[in-house]
Amino acid sequence: MTASDQKYLKAVYVLSRKSGSARAADVAAELSVTRPSASNGLKKLAEKGYVEREPYGGVRLTAGGLRKAEKLIKSYAALRGRIISRPKRLAYLLGGDDF
Repeated sequence: MTASDQKYLKAVYVLSRKSGSARAADVAAELSVTRPSASNGLKKLAEKGYVEREPYGGVRLTAGGLRKAEKLIKSYAALRGRIISRPKRLAYLLGGDDF
């Protein structure tokens, strides 16, 4: 799964949790991309079996898409937690103050 696929999958997940569904226009707004870009990204996810699309309608996660999205969200949360818990180390790695 590409980084772009992950970005679109997470957007569909977040939007679905907020309003129960997602549309290409909603995904485009969420990710600050054009509608054609969002539509193309969602088409790729559908081809891989992560979402089901209705022409000119909503997009919903498949069971596999939901599992993958939840796994991604947990992975990013864990990574974020590790980075935040080590601010001095992160500052050092980014060229900041010595620790």
